[in-house]
Amino acid sequence: MSLFPKLQANIAGPAGLALLLAVILAACSGTSSPSHQVAEGEAGRTPVSPSLVSTVPSPAASTATATNTATTAPLRPTPTFLSAAIPSTPSPTTDDTGIQDLLQITDSVALSRGLVFLREVQPELVGRRQMADRLVSGIDAEDRQDMADLQELYWILGLLDPSRQLYPLFLELLEEQVIGLFDMEEEDLLVLAESLPLDAKGQLTLAHELVHALQAQHFEAFRLVEDVKGSPDSELAVRALLEGDATFSSTLYSIDNIDLRELLTLLERSESAGSPVFDAAPPVLQKTLTFPYDAGYDFITALWETRFSWTVVNAAYGRPPSSTEQVLHPVKYLAGEAPLEVSLPPMAARFSDQWSVVSEGALGEFLLRTYLESGLADSEAERAAAGWGGDRFQVLRSDSGDRTFVYLVAWDTAEEAREFFDEYRRFTDGLRDWEADDAGETRVQWHSPGRWVLLEREGDRVFIAISPDQETARLLDGAFPG
Repeated sequence: MSLFPKLQANIAGPAGLALLLAVILAACSGTSSPSHQVAEGEAGRTPVSPSLVSTVPSPAASTATATNTATTAPLRPTPTFLSAAIPSTPSPTTDDTGIQDLLQITDSVALSRGLVFLREVQPELVGRRQMADRLVSGIDAEDRQDMADLQELYWILGLLDPSRQLYPLFLELLEEQVIGLFDMEEEDLLVLAESLPLDAKGQLTLAHELVHALQAQHFEAFRLVEDVKGSPDSELAVRALLEGDATFSSTLYSIDNIDLRELLTLLERSESAGSPVFDAAPPVLQKTLTFPYDAGYDFITALWETRFSWTVVNAAYGRPPSSTEQVLHPVKYLAGEAPLEVSLPPMAARFSDQWSVVSEGALGEFLLRTYLESGLADSEAERAAAGWGGDRFQVLRSDSGDRTFVYLVAWDTAEEAREFFDEYRRFTDGLRDWEADDAGETRVQWHSPGRWVLLEREGDRVFIAISPDQETARLLDGAFPG
């Protein structure tokens, strides 16, 4: 159940580009050393204790499934490879100057990332229509089913209007926002022919995608994503590792290779260009699409700061983050704090044969926080979701189209469970005018036409059930496995 296709697309349209440029300009305001500008340019960041680094296995010692063949680059990275798939008839967009630009960027990206290219990277020069077609072709039946499952979850949580379909909206977002594409499985790099000769935007895009090529060659990045398919929170965490690395590395590249005035001009243009599809999209889609780049950048920065080198970042491919909690709180990743295993009782057994499970998995801290942000201030939602330990949800649907959501979440402490209980109670109170409120210290129930909500707490666990009617709600009485 995922929002991301198998292709590693660079979500760097006007909205994503503005985000990346803001990161770069913040980095440029740091010290004179390019390698330290990124780490020190974020005001208020608390450095991660170097003592925690010992909890991250070295690439050579890793027992994880990913094969780590990282080769650290010398002062000048050699060998580096780039050969362009050039049309037989030269055109103004594929002249020698443009190809030389590609070669130079490849060399510089290898130096910025601290890895050498092990195999040739062959960019395919395509038009916008071809780029869009490749994106659509990379979304298979499994991806579409994942989106359908995710859609059911978004609908019942109120994160997506039931009149809107996720798949066509996602395609519109990709066509507007994607300006670069690297196929992790086939190791194909697509470059817009119209971008040659490369301006600042084209250089940033290509640098980002070339980092994905390095990830594929050194860390079998495609397999990292495939290994967590079916676990949306874990997949989003792995995506944050990949995109955070690419964003961090392309930031280093830009500091050394792109004039600050060009970046400022590009930022002005990106802000004025607008992103009508992205701007009109539900917040959950906006935040999910940008999470791997934004939170991923912060995650990679924290890892890099432990030694001010690529050592811990490279080692992370042998032990990738297993949850968005670890991405949001890198100290928990460095400490090896894995999500708790949480199980729901067989909910379908409580219902008639007319009901079936259509979606299940872990929400994770990021999606739980995003859900709460639909009714609370961002800072309040962040505070309420902090201390997440693990969770499990199910969405059930009846033959008549009614939906039920059941959710069990474990917290690090009983006190954090109580805090979440109180915040979720306040969150639900503000959603609508409820006809009744059966409230206690550890149990609250609300109802209005078409919506029944049950909230229960015991120890460090909290149970939530959302039902369409009283009859269905009664079926869930006593379901809390506290």
